[in-house]
Amino acid sequence: MGIISVPLGRLMAVIYSAIPNYGITVIVLSLLIKIILLPLGIKQYNSMNQMNKIKPQIERLQQKYKNDKNKLAQETMNLHKEHGINPLGGCLPLVLQLPILFALFSVISKPLTYMFSFTKTNILSFQRILGLTEASNISQMTIIDEFTNKMNNIGITGAKLIDLNFFGLNLGLRPSFNKFDILLLVPIIAGVSAFFAAKIASKMMPVPTTGSSSANSMSSPQIQVIMSVMISFSAPAGVGLYWIISNILQIIQQFMLDKLA
Repeated sequence: MGIISVPLGRLMAVIYSAIPNYGITVIVLSLLIKIILLPLGIKQYNSMNQMNKIKPQIERLQQKYKNDKNKLAQETMNLHKEHGINPLGGCLPLVLQLPILFALFSVISKPLTYMFSFTKTNILSFQRILGLTEASNISQMTIIDEFTNKMNNIGITGAKLIDLNFFGLNLGLRPSFNKFDILLLVPIIAGVSAFFAAKIASKMMPVPTTGSSSANSMSSPQIQVIMSVMISFSAPAGVGLYWIISNILQIIQQFMLDKLA
């Protein structure tokens, strides 16, 4: 994922230098990525509308070839080709977001590496200066927090490598049931926003009865909620914030496309 993580980290560094608020940086990044993926979103919307238009034809094929599944699949595929429809288009934007999510996981977990371009040698030297063990498995979040603590101890308040706090949330930490705190709001809101995003999409763009059930199952509200909650619990809260903002932007995009249709 380095091929995505490196430019993503550089972009976040540029945004953070202009707006020194880590949460706002993640929000701006979410907006930029949504804008980049907008053409695919529009294509997906148009594709689903086309699928709806040929739904009666698909139902007739189902009735005609109800005892011949192979023939039904072939005729359905031919119908899709005739109308220039890609039945996998419904899950394409979601699939394209996954590499970005994985890359974002790396960037937020290792900001020294991807935002500040620290090498492993730089990081080990920094650990030595801070009095930390030189083990390579020390979390970069621990290094960042220790730097802040050291600066506070010598009377230099406000000195931070990067401020990961956003309205009381430490975006570098992972939510956990083992510690009941405000971070648990991240996976909860991520799941709720994912549910509404998927629910609104399914109402605006009803899926056809055949031809793309496996693809569209990825976009079902249940799958979206499960995936969002799992991602939010397995990654730093900054990734969960990105996912929440992406879901909200997706809802806005669906309403706008529906109005313009």
